[in-house]
Amino acid sequence: MIIAHPARRFYVPCLRRPLSADLILVARAGAQTNFYRDNAFNMGLTFYREVGRMTLTAGAEYGRLEADDRLAILPQSRRDKLTRVHVGAVFRQLTVAGFAPMTRLVVDRNRSSLEFYDYKRTSTEFGVSRAF
Repeated sequence: MIIAHPARRFYVPCLRRPLSADLILVARAGAQTNFYRDNAFNMGLTFYREVGRMTLTAGAEYGRLEADDRLAILPQSRRDKLTRVHVGAVFRQLTVAGFAPMTRLVVDRNRSSLEFYDYKRTSTEFGVSRAF
């Protein structure tokens, strides 16, 4: 069963102009994944601000996953704690045919009881976004 709280927008007073934010909550219980059951939840908060014809974003996420039993080939059951931080921008001043380029820097850290799932990752994403 997956329970997702819809994105909720609210405004944070910040200096002269308000800073907009989205809050996202997701919980998954008893999902069948690779022949074992796990319980997981993820929550995040993303702030964004319009600066001229550019949207700047920054956010953080936290999540946990707990498997109810270990797989036969693994020494113990899986328990993960994921933290993710990201900053990015959508450049609407460069819009072509309704699409604007975007870039984002993401830093992930997953702490796991299983070495295979334990990692640090820094990535840069480039893409396009629908400009409204």
